[in-house]
Amino acid sequence: MSPLPKIHITLCSLIQLLLLPGLLWGDESQAVTKPSADINLSCGQPGKGHKVFVKEGSFVKKGDLLARQKNEVARNARDADQRVLERERARFELAKISNRDLLKTQNVCHDAERNYINQLNDAPQTSPPTANNSKSTTIDY
Repeated sequence: MSPLPKIHITLCSLIQLLLLPGLLWGDESQAVTKPSADINLSCGQPGKGHKVFVKEGSFVKKGDLLARQKNEVARNARDADQRVLERERARFELAKISNRDLLKTQNVCHDAERNYINQLNDAPQTSPPTANNSKSTTIDY
């Protein structure tokens, strides 16, 4: 045998030895890709999901109601604000009534003052008492 075939056989054997572990221990894998349409929703307020109006995998369009959130913290704050608003409206109504009463009383006072001034102007003019025409009066207790 000539040296050439020996090198060729050795080279082929070496290539087989290098490929053999890959063939023996190699794994065959398959992959299927699907387009991802997962969307994570987040809300600005803390709360729990109350009701979901769409099914998984269904198509939705802009403006569709997807879910309703139960938010006790926000509801309690809204209810407290509503009570404050109602109380302030009642105070406002009382202030309006009080203001009307005050204006009526003020008008009555102005009318009485005007009547008093008119009576003073209409009263006959008398001269102030002097020493000659003054009568002395004593009051006994």
